[in-house]
Amino acid sequence: MFILLSRIKPLMMLLAVLMLSVASNAYSMKQEKRSDKKSDKSVVIKVKVYAAKGGIFADNKYSPNIEIGIPAGALSTDAILLVKKLKLKDIKKKWKKTASPAYSITLLSKSKHKGWKPVVISTPIEVAIAANPLPVHPEIGEIARFTGKGWKKGKWQRMMANYYRPSKGMVVTLTREPSIKLKVQHRTLKTVSGPEVARGEHLYFNETWGAEVMWTDRFRLNELLNVVPPADAVALGVQVDIRKVPQFIVDVLLSDDFAAKQAALQNPAITQALIKADAVVGVRGQFNDPNDPNLITRVGLTCALCHVAVTKTPIQLAAGADPVLLPIGVPVLGPPNVDMNGGMILSFTPYVQEVTPELIPQYQGWGPGRFDPRFFAGNPVNDDVFNPSSIPPHWNFTDLGDQGYSVPWIGVL
Repeated sequence: MFILLSRIKPLMMLLAVLMLSVASNAYSMKQEKRSDKKSDKSVVIKVKVYAAKGGIFADNKYSPNIEIGIPAGALSTDAILLVKKLKLKDIKKKWKKTASPAYSITLLSKSKHKGWKPVVISTPIEVAIAANPLPVHPEIGEIARFTGKGWKKGKWQRMMANYYRPSKGMVVTLTREPSIKLKVQHRTLKTVSGPEVARGEHLYFNETWGAEVMWTDRFRLNELLNVVPPADAVALGVQVDIRKVPQFIVDVLLSDDFAAKQAALQNPAITQALIKADAVVGVRGQFNDPNDPNLITRVGLTCALCHVAVTKTPIQLAAGADPVLLPIGVPVLGPPNVDMNGGMILSFTPYVQEVTPELIPQYQGWGPGRFDPRFFAGNPVNDDVFNPSSIPPHWNFTDLGDQGYSVPWIGVL
């Protein structure tokens, strides 16, 4: 009996130790699960990224709050993309212009010997964050990155590459950093005035910067303008500064002689007269033919052609008809000329018609308010890619110079 008890006692002790160990492990696993569950709430994106493939990754593919685009071949190796929403209770209180949560973004690869380490990014990745609220002019949405050690001593600095994507209400930036903290913030822009601004405005509307070489010597745009009627020019987005329109044209447009109005709109001589008076926004012609003082011999274009619109004026063109809004009015500074169909105009020039007719469909495919400055034949930066972009607005906001813009009169929004 004594021998049996002596054997049972160690077994009971061993069993007790095992039970305690199991209980301890169960408790530990439960705590880990709680911890993981708790930490998972802050993780909005966790995905493996294959370096050769890249991809677009979002927290919600239907209504993303954050979206990251990684070009194929941009990463040095396959990586884990981890995006967390940072829990900063006072972020909007301390940084009042904040318009999104703050996110930490990391791209890590696993090494057999050194564990997890940041990848090398050779091509910038694109980060888009939804703005809430949306920026309201003259505010602009920007993405800022956090720099410094600790939230109390650190600060948010806006990224140099920023643009707002209105179609999605998102602000977009580019970065090569494998670990970064980002958020959206709004900034109210500042304006200036004075003689320098007036001088810049004059250059903006009138200086062609020698562009006659391209538009006259290559495209022979002057030949087209000599024969195009005002009705066609207006239909293609040309804007007319009513303050410079010759009085005889104003008299016709305001009269009740509808036949005279229709005749004027179909008369290329009216186009020549408007250009000669500098009334066509962004078009500056030269008239050097001694035998025909109204013939446009050379033409250059200014910034205002694409980046300035006018207030439209209602003009009645037929008896009993409702007035038609025509782009004849006072220039409005800032918004672009979204009606300007530059590709269509260029497709009708003698150069394109005679030398590169195979490109006519591409020119005509740009559409209104879009332009591809790299497309022209002979252009040293021609990328041979059909990718026209929307004409951006231009504003008189000098503090955009901090983002690297160096235009004399405006910054580019």
